[in-house]
Amino acid sequence: MTLPELHKFVKKEQIKGSQNIHFYFLDLFQRYSNPLTTFILTLIGFSVAIHKKRGGIGVNLVYGFGLTTLFILFQKISITFTTNSNLNPLIAILLPNIIFGLFAYYLFRKAEH
Repeated sequence: MTLPELHKFVKKEQIKGSQNIHFYFLDLFQRYSNPLTTFILTLIGFSVAIHKKRGGIGVNLVYGFGLTTLFILFQKISITFTTNSNLNPLIAILLPNIIFGLFAYYLFRKAEH
């Protein structure tokens, strides 16, 4: 579905009183948060890549992949909490972005020195 179609569909399901509406809200919120997620992961990648270490560029590459994998894992865990409990879908989508956004800001500030 396109974004306007998804909005219309969610409104119809809310009117019907659908039980599984949180799945559609998850999809809707993910579509809006993807640009923010991309920016956060790019900022982390930049902050990690700018440091020169003795081990060469491979150490920074592994560090960046590890952080990205950790972000995706945390995002999937938070989505699982939403589907299996009553966690708000907006919180589930924004929580990894907030935590890793703060971490990206810390890495960026540290990279300036």
